[in-house]
Amino acid sequence: MDSAGAATLNNSLSTLRLGGAIVLFGSSTGDKVEFNLRNFFYRQHTLKSITMGSQAESEEIIAYS
Repeated sequence: MDSAGAATLNNSLSTLRLGGAIVLFGSSTGDKVEFNLRNFFYRQHTLKSITMGSQAESEEIIAYS
């Protein structure tokens, strides 16, 4: 799982085993990334993403904490 985005994605990908998957749920360090696509598909990785909710929901959770 990676919540930071651009600053950590390549490192996160490098830790995956053959056929491993990574789940993205944030991009606090940037939205645009560059990675080795050939390495990605030769190692049969899977990339999944989810949203954490709206900005209002995030603020509500922070206020509740």
